Amino acid sequence: MLCKAALRRRLLEILPEIKWIDGFSNYVEERATNFVSGITPDLYEKEYREGAGGELNWEIRNGNRCPPKMNALHSSSALVVNSFAPWKLHLNELRLCDSLGFCSLRFEAKVPTGLGGTPPHLDFLAESPSSSVAAESKLTEYLRPHQTNFAPAYSHKSWPPAVEPYLIMMRYLQENPSTFVYLDGAQLVKHALGLASRFDQHNVRLLYLFWEPENSGSYRDFDIHHKEIEQFSRTVTGASINFKWKTYLELWEEWAQGDSTWLQLHASELRKRYALTI
Repeated sequence: MLCKAALRRRLLEILPEIKWIDGFSNYVEERATNFVSGITPDLYEKEYREGAGGELNWEIRNGNRCPPKMNALHSSSALVVNSFAPWKLHLNELRLCDSLGFCSLRFEAKVPTGLGGTPPHLDFLAESPSSSVAAESKLTEYLRPHQTNFAPAYSHKSWPPAVEPYLIMMRYLQENPSTFVYLDGAQLVKHALGLASRFDQHNVRLLYLFWEPENSGSYRDFDIHHKEIEQFSRTVTGASINFKWKTYLELWEEWAQGDSTWLQLHASELRKRYALTI
């Protein structure tokens, strides 16, 4: 709640006249007001409409009719669009996980595992002829309780030997579902297995990107989250899907230090919106 309240105060500082959806105090009436400058529907809308997350439509959640998730000031999809949609116009400059030369960037990218049902959805997938970076992005949702579960089919399928470290993590989480308080390790394992099914021996990195406040060191929750990520990372080291992680604040600082004027301005606007204390 502290994070959402701080995000609300910041948005009101930027847009004092912003309108909220009646009955939903943290959902903006106009989706465009949830974005930084330069974000147009053609940069993201089609991909989200084709996804399974219900980000753009009113839907029934927990028995209630709720507004589109992307209209929430705490929307992780709005965060990832705000951060990466402008890169679609500058793909030749994008550098992620030490990779360059990207020729495409797609939000809500599906990576089927071959097990049926709804496939894992990546927040974005940036591809080049020789490598790819797939991202899972979080704003505040990782601070909520989550369930660790795998369908039985995950244990019955024959997976490539190169992803054995992720299978070790899967089996550990199946036996110890309360291992992680904040990190959704099961989701990351499913992403990795979907990526391995799609790309075979292609050079792929799974990037875990997450927001935290500037004073995260004052709260034990964020320290626990970091330790959980480190534990996950150690366990999956050596797999063909190379796991990386970074905070959004670190990412924007890297962008701010670049030579590109548009990127420096973009990083500044992102920090103005999301860099805050709680």
